[in-house]
Amino acid sequence: MIDAAIIGLGRWGQGFVEEVQGKSERLRFVRGVDRGIDKIRDYAAAHGFTPTESLADVLCDPAVTAVVLATPHSL
Repeated sequence: MIDAAIIGLGRWGQGFVEEVQGKSERLRFVRGVDRGIDKIRDYAAAHGFTPTESLADVLCDPAVTAVVLATPHSL
């Protein structure tokens, strides 16, 4: 199982989470990064991952073995 973080939880990021979380035998999201942690806190709890506003937190987390980028090109 690959324990991944998803960066960006707008429409695209949430779409990835909803297609993978609890359905894939190979990938699960354990962390999620978004600039507005308050707006993703409930979403993260409902989908079983830890929310954060800090990319650095995710990159330093030894539990995260992959990163999925779901941010706009401008970011």
